[in-house]
Amino acid sequence: MTFRHLEIFKAVVETGSFTKAAKKLFITQSAVSHGIHDLEKMTKTPLFDRLSHRVQITRTGELLLQEAEPLLAAGQALSSRLQTLENTASIHIACNITIANFRLPGLLTDFSKEYPHTSVNVDVVPAATAIDHLVTGKADLALIEGAIPQEPFCSKEMGAYLLKVVCSPDYPLQQTELTLDELCRERLLLREPGSAIRDTLESQLYLAGKTVYPLWCSVNDSALLAAAVAGLGIAILPETYVLEELKKQHLVELFVPGLVLKNNMYAIWHRDKYLSKPLKAFIETCSALR
Repeated sequence: MTFRHLEIFKAVVETGSFTKAAKKLFITQSAVSHGIHDLEKMTKTPLFDRLSHRVQITRTGELLLQEAEPLLAAGQALSSRLQTLENTASIHIACNITIANFRLPGLLTDFSKEYPHTSVNVDVVPAATAIDHLVTGKADLALIEGAIPQEPFCSKEMGAYLLKVVCSPDYPLQQTELTLDELCRERLLLREPGSAIRDTLESQLYLAGKTVYPLWCSVNDSALLAAAVAGLGIAILPETYVLEELKKQHLVELFVPGLVLKNNMYAIWHRDKYLSKPLKAFIETCSALR
């Protein structure tokens, strides 16, 4: 005998009909009939008299109802309590550095309006580490850019951003348009190997048969931006990150015909991970920001 059996039994008592009980519980009439049949088999006695247009509870059924009602009330109270706990439970996110800089603050602000009592704990880490956190269960969700990892993960696209090739107006260049060969020969300020930004650049260079040997490698976009503004070299950074410096004319954009750099962003979770209501809502918030 299960809690579900008792729920079906009480619904039939309250509605006086298998059909109406099915509608109340949003299940099929067949499921109601099977549930009552199971109960009568377990109690070894009829629980209802089947009349022409309705069912009527028997004396044995009344005794069962008296025993079942406290259990159902306790179950409903427990279900309500568990739902409250689920809605206030924390979410753990492993977030790529670039997404943490530009997308995560706004995303968290929007989410907190719907779930103000759900805390979101964030680890800002490289994409590979974020995936490791999913595998080990340290994170419920990973926000990454670049290639989508293969099984056993599910994903939802969060949009994309462009990368800009920029340098200081004082950087020694004769023109703002460079060939790919000319770009590779310049003093480049790049993200570290393995980062999504670096992978996007190197994949296009690989197809063109080119290789770069950067002057600077950094995990920190801010350091590369500062170095570019100081005239130390050419940086390739997210468009959002350099817009303000371009407006102030602290940087100028360089154009490399044929070089189009764009990174897609994704919310990733393990396919076997239970998605709580707040976690589902957070994933939907991610995709809504596209």
